[in-house]
Amino acid sequence: MDDASFILSNLEQIAARTVERQYFESRGFWERFGEEGKRKALADATHHLRFLAEALKTGEPSLFNQYASWLKALFLGLSFPPDTLETTLRVLRETLSEVLPSGKSAQALSFIDTALMFAQEISPEPPSYLTGETPLDKLARQYLSHLLEGQKDSAFLLIQDAFKEGIPL
Repeated sequence: MDDASFILSNLEQIAARTVERQYFESRGFWERFGEEGKRKALADATHHLRFLAEALKTGEPSLFNQYASWLKALFLGLSFPPDTLETTLRVLRETLSEVLPSGKSAQALSFIDTALMFAQEISPEPPSYLTGETPLDKLARQYLSHLLEGQKDSAFLLIQDAFKEGIPL
């Protein structure tokens, strides 16, 4: 059985073991989130493993690197400590090195090692595609601002009004 199949077949157990290890290593930080936080962490660990398995299936470590990049931005947005991504990947690696069949874990661990190196180079701010160079940048920024503030109705009205003014969807 390859790494991806093994991970997917044992997803819940590996995710639970990963979260337990992460909570143990960083008790002071994670304890404040309580049981609800632990449930979310378990769901997150499951996502990490699924993304890793998909990258393994395709043989493309860059897929997992891009996921790690997104994760870093998410963690920083949640005001987690700056090293949370690196800690998360390290703990995931340690858990997989224990549970994957011996001699079969090289590719999965290699993908995580690559993501760990990549994570050190990731900018804390993801690049913006709204450069101010296109006529619709102002509209796009207003739309994004409404969405980020949870104002779905305002975002919808903004786009609806622009469409009525002749701006194509």
